[in-house]
Amino acid sequence: VVDRALGPDGGPIISSASNSSAFVDNFNAAWLPLEDNDDGGALFVRVTNTNVDAKSPLGGGCEQTSPTSNQSHSSIAFTKATSSSSLEYEYIDETKLIVAVSPSLDPRAVHRPSTGVSYLTYQCNVKSEGSSSKLLRKTFVASSSTPGDPASWRDAPAPMFPGPSEDCGTCVWFPDDDDASAGAAYALVTFGGLRGGNISLARSDDGLETWQVVNPRLLATRPDAWDDRTLSSAACPQRLSDGNWLVLYNVDNLWPVDDPLPIPSYGRCALGWAVLSRANLSHVLARSEEPLIFAAEPYDKPSGSNGSVYTDGVKAEGGDAFTVFVGGNDEVVEAVRIQVDV
Repeated sequence: VVDRALGPDGGPIISSASNSSAFVDNFNAAWLPLEDNDDGGALFVRVTNTNVDAKSPLGGGCEQTSPTSNQSHSSIAFTKATSSSSLEYEYIDETKLIVAVSPSLDPRAVHRPSTGVSYLTYQCNVKSEGSSSKLLRKTFVASSSTPGDPASWRDAPAPMFPGPSEDCGTCVWFPDDDDASAGAAYALVTFGGLRGGNISLARSDDGLETWQVVNPRLLATRPDAWDDRTLSSAACPQRLSDGNWLVLYNVDNLWPVDDPLPIPSYGRCALGWAVLSRANLSHVLARSEEPLIFAAEPYDKPSGSNGSVYTDGVKAEGGDAFTVFVGGNDEVVEAVRIQVDV
């Protein structure tokens, strides 16, 4: 980490306190480059949204939670950068909702240069087949060839992984692509219910319509290490200058859900890293021995809180430097600069 707080006065870049959003909580933001935005890109931001009656392009396959549910009442907003630094954004209010149904959770986004299509993955509740009351948390993929226009985004007709299982923390990326052709699609996914477990590697050879798990334990919890609880992908993997792939991943220590173990000193959630081989994506070349980013700022751990940082977005800055968009304590969006020594 070379710069822990890139926001105004060393604070967050999006928060209700800074009057950059009408929502109380703004967190877990995913970065997407936009060719039609002179200021470079946009963020998909998870925001609190207590069952507002709002229309949005996405989320038609999701089930709305009830106002009295103890599940998160969050939605996903879309906001464009207003400066080339990618540290300032349009004001977020209900007009910016791109997935209004709640709960809609934890976006990840990626642009595919070989086809000109951008993709968004997000989680929501869907009805279990054969049951009118049981809800499953599933990942949907949305896409657009004109991503700067929110109305152009369209959901795939079904969740990524049909059937009785649940999944979360999913991102897609395209390591086999080159400038002339499009190859297979890959996904990092955590299977299981709330907070899942290990990170699996999946592959699609039919244009993201069906997926096969090729490595169910690509990144597994390590009982004798700092990341001994539940894992999920952070942002979509980023190519390094040597051709290998940087994977950022989240660790959630509120586990087991019903009777959690003590929260460690670095907080409930933190960010780790791994490097995957360009020649074999199942080969993990290196992995962090300690948290890369953890709850350290005042807005990460308010009084009485264990503190938490959770990441869904990253922007490549060149030269193996990256801006990581971090959700602090499920309340604010921060920007952190990291540098990878290759």
